[in-house]
Amino acid sequence: MGPSDQQPLLAERGDECALMLSAARGSEEAYFALVRRLERPLAHLLRRLGAHPDEVEDVLQDTFLRLFKAAAEWHPRAPFRAFIFRLARNAFLDHCRARRRREALVAPPSAWDPAEVPAAGNLGTRLELADAMAQLSDAHRQVLVFSIHGGLSYREIGEVMGIPEGTVKSRVFHALRHLRSLLDVPHERASV
Repeated sequence: MGPSDQQPLLAERGDECALMLSAARGSEEAYFALVRRLERPLAHLLRRLGAHPDEVEDVLQDTFLRLFKAAAEWHPRAPFRAFIFRLARNAFLDHCRARRRREALVAPPSAWDPAEVPAAGNLGTRLELADAMAQLSDAHRQVLVFSIHGGLSYREIGEVMGIPEGTVKSRVFHALRHLRSLLDVPHERASV
């Protein structure tokens, strides 16, 4: 991962809102421009949330179908980034439920590919961080992914996940505390 990979997954742009408004008025060109712009960052987000590599494409298609259906009723009340992340998260959760029913799995798969852990530090540190992230609950892992990799504020994370901002703050606090304990890191060194 290079320095550009440390940026939020999807920078907020006014032109995305304009494209969405055009799509809402029936412009297929605007809709497909949004799909092209969002496909790669959303695939990255879904992998960070724990989507299996073989299901990312299916979840993306479901996300874009939801975007198409929501276009006519969408109004720019909240940041577009929070809106599209919520659609992707909900599509991912629906696929997780379907996967669990199909496979009757009790434990979720590891959500972290060591190759995607930030390049800072040596391989041992990266693997240890990947393992620690995989041990977090889905709720704790999601708030960290949306905060660190998505660049969302606590308020925006709350909108995406459908929870109060205070709950987001609590989950981030507990997720970081759990990571510190797993990694045996003193409190003052670990931060988001």
